[in-house]
Amino acid sequence: MEEEVIILATRTCHHRPYLEKELARQGIPFQVFYTDERPDLVARWGIHHSPVLLFRGKPVFVGMPGGRELEAWIAAYRSGSFKHE
Repeated sequence: MEEEVIILATRTCHHRPYLEKELARQGIPFQVFYTDERPDLVARWGIHHSPVLLFRGKPVFVGMPGGRELEAWIAAYRSGSFKHE
């Protein structure tokens, strides 16, 4: 079963480790998938940047989010108030 939160990244993405570390530090469960393992997600969302943060199967961030953006999303995730647009 897939987690609600997924990091989709290329294997050479330099931002992925930071995003993983921050989510883990915040206690948010997540899975990491590489673009070569999940071409279905890449094609579905037309993804051309890495990393991508997916929540419930939909992109939240395409490319590395800024610190404040990520903090705001984490707060919304924790409170249950995050909604996809």
